[in-house]
Amino acid sequence: MKYCVAIKDDLKPLVNIATEFEIDKLVAFEKVNDFDRKKTMKENQRNIKTYLADDTYHYILCKEKDNIIAYIFLSYDNKDGFINEVYVDPNYRKKGIAKNLLNKGIIWLKKNKCTTIDITVHKKNKPAMALYKSFGFDKYNDSYFPMRKTL
Repeated sequence: MKYCVAIKDDLKPLVNIATEFEIDKLVAFEKVNDFDRKKTMKENQRNIKTYLADDTYHYILCKEKDNIIAYIFLSYDNKDGFINEVYVDPNYRKKGIAKNLLNKGIIWLKKNKCTTIDITVHKKNKPAMALYKSFGFDKYNDSYFPMRKTL
């Protein structure tokens, strides 16, 4: 396995794995059954293309051979750093990949002079919460909560 920074040539496989992240998140934690893969892929392609061209956003990939098996998506605004997404293919979990990605991501955010790092995790994602706590992240704000309107 190797870790590298995403480049424009990684766009298509990054869109694919980012879509898997969305599916995993929605199905596992929000129990959504009507996922529009094509629409999500199109949105991901547009967004990721924009992020790859902006220095305040950063993807670090973990590849096995030439296949992306995991990634972390980071950004910053002034001194505030953000871990937007961390995803590891289910076949590669519990092998320290997310931990390595977090280490590399935190180093990148520190290099960009961030003094805080925020991450959002679904309350049902206990393994992710345990990992983030092991890095010193702690719950600090209860101002975000889900809202829904049923039609």
